[in-house]
Amino acid sequence: AYFKFVNAVVEKVLRVHPDVWFGCLAYSCIGKPPVKVGVHPRVIPFMTYDTMQLLDPERRRNHEALVKAWGEKCTFLGRYDYTYGDHHVPPRLYLHHWANYVRWARDHKVRAWYAETYPFFGEAPKYYVMPRIWWNPDRDVDTILDEWYRLAFGQAAAPMKAYFDHWETYWTKRVTQSEYFQRCKNEQYLMGGPGWLEGLTTDDIEKADAWIAQGKQLADTPQTRARVAVMARSWEYYRAIMQTYIARGKSADRLSVDNALALLEGKNVPLTQPLRALYDSLMRDPILIFTWNASYPYGTAERAPFLDAAETFLDTRDERLGQKLRSLSQGADSQLAGLAKTILAIAEGRAQNLVPNSGFEAQNPLDGWWCGMHRGTGTARLTGERPYEGAHAVEVTGTFDGYGGVFRKDVPVKPGKRYLFMLRARWEGEPGAGTTCQMLTQFCDATGRILPDSLRSYSFRCTAEWRAFTLETRPAPQETVSLVARVDALGQPKTGHRTCFDALEVCEIVSN
Repeated sequence: AYFKFVNAVVEKVLRVHPDVWFGCLAYSCIGKPPVKVGVHPRVIPFMTYDTMQLLDPERRRNHEALVKAWGEKCTFLGRYDYTYGDHHVPPRLYLHHWANYVRWARDHKVRAWYAETYPFFGEAPKYYVMPRIWWNPDRDVDTILDEWYRLAFGQAAAPMKAYFDHWETYWTKRVTQSEYFQRCKNEQYLMGGPGWLEGLTTDDIEKADAWIAQGKQLADTPQTRARVAVMARSWEYYRAIMQTYIARGKSADRLSVDNALALLEGKNVPLTQPLRALYDSLMRDPILIFTWNASYPYGTAERAPFLDAAETFLDTRDERLGQKLRSLSQGADSQLAGLAKTILAIAEGRAQNLVPNSGFEAQNPLDGWWCGMHRGTGTARLTGERPYEGAHAVEVTGTFDGYGGVFRKDVPVKPGKRYLFMLRARWEGEPGAGTTCQMLTQFCDATGRILPDSLRSYSFRCTAEWRAFTLETRPAPQETVSLVARVDALGQPKTGHRTCFDALEVCEIVSN
């Protein structure tokens, strides 16, 4: 029915504009060529697919069969590619594979190409090579790359080439063997995220460090030094994500004690700087600006990676972790020392909790709390079943429309200070695909107005056992009078599931 409509529109337009060609997307429910109607000879369907998928031989065979089937129906074809750069770590390069496919596509009626790129210029050679291959698919990729390395880096060309060659090998050889790549078999888009880091080792990071250092040493003009500096800054961002991922044990779950120790002892792990802060700093860079501003995929984005290890300590009270925290509390990094002292004080019961009735144990258990639904479905109520401590916890159920059960507390705080928000949470029953929880903190002035740029949030998934979850605030702005500490439970199944919360704390982070 769709192509019957398309053909009719084309016929009418051609009566007035006889030299026009028409494009459309061969996408979603019209991904396959029509069976009962033809395609007007002036229509060019653009087939939508991430060309990196075709590194898998089976996916390539299926795709080529589909291209040929469309070719039997059409005068020419187009390709709608997804060459995303934003949010992919390390630099996503697969240029030799891509150019090989472009030549094949050219030989099978593909005459037009569009790519959703969302570039990040830490993978700059991609954007030099691709347009040149589009204009002439018979050009040699290595010749184009050698030209770019020479023009961009001069005497530093060799180590910079080695750096990018290494990451192309990573994406085309190791990523294709990963479980994550296999799970993406039927995905339309290969979006950035931690799954692509499965094949990483510390050796990869050490090699890249060495190439970047060599590039800095060999660059001998103001222009080449500036370009190497751009690549070096992008590498600092990539490396922070990689080091954090490797130290965590390549898992989104709660860290083991050994992994928590590895995180705290990791080289170049930004323990006190949320990865989102690195991202935001690059957003102010004139070159290394991100173009995809939504759905940042790295789980520790809104909080310090240090807290991943701190939560393991709060759950286990492991003495090795305690010793490491005591050591960090005496270190030269004042921000890290303050966080370590605060966690130790909480664990030892010495921290001043600014939240009255933090465990819902007052005569009126919800005294001072706002508790209810943000919007939509669900119920928030007290429960006496298996509280973390005392007699009560808050239970949220039935938030299946995704908006969530909410409870919050506003506590008095001081300008210029940072605070740690902590709670205990667990769930019962089988969670749904979208079931999650989130903590949020925001500062308010004397009128109750939420202060701009004060929001910090952290999404997490519970388990059947009580666990600690933590979030540090931004520094309180000068107008600050109070802090909103809020918790949401989101996307629960309609029945058979509940999420419980207890022992909420807000503590001032110790200043060194």
